Amino acid sequence: ITRAEAVTALMKSIGYGLVPNPEFTFADKNEIPNWVKGFLKTALDLNVVGGYEDNTFSASRNVTRQEVVIMLMKTFRFEPSETSRIALADQGNIAPWSKKYVNTACNLEIVKGYSDNTFMPNKNVTRAELFTMIAKCLEHLEKQ
Repeated sequence: ITRAEAVTALMKSIGYGLVPNPEFTFADKNEIPNWVKGFLKTALDLNVVGGYEDNTFSASRNVTRQEVVIMLMKTFRFEPSETSRIALADQGNIAPWSKKYVNTACNLEIVKGYSDNTFMPNKNVTRAELFTMIAKCLEHLEKQ
């Protein structure tokens, strides 16, 4: 799933509509599809997503597990956690900027490790995986 698709799915999942006539300062703003722009503006305003260090959004780039976990935790306003209840075999591969969000996602059982006890932070996320994670976030909110 691409970054544009993930942002759109996340904003729709919590009921946010399109922001009319959004403007962007990304270097690749002309490459951002029109169908995501209104949702992207909302996601940026909510600090759910940001650009890369080179001032691009990279809308067509596939989103990784650690990137989508940050988006999910921020979308549903789950607090980042210093610790995880799950000791992942590849926790050293999880980037420092995503670690606390991965901890929270694991603690809430939004995500789990694979059968070999790895998280695979740089693995691309499929649509099915994203929608499963969204469903788990919504279920968790219902329990609160």
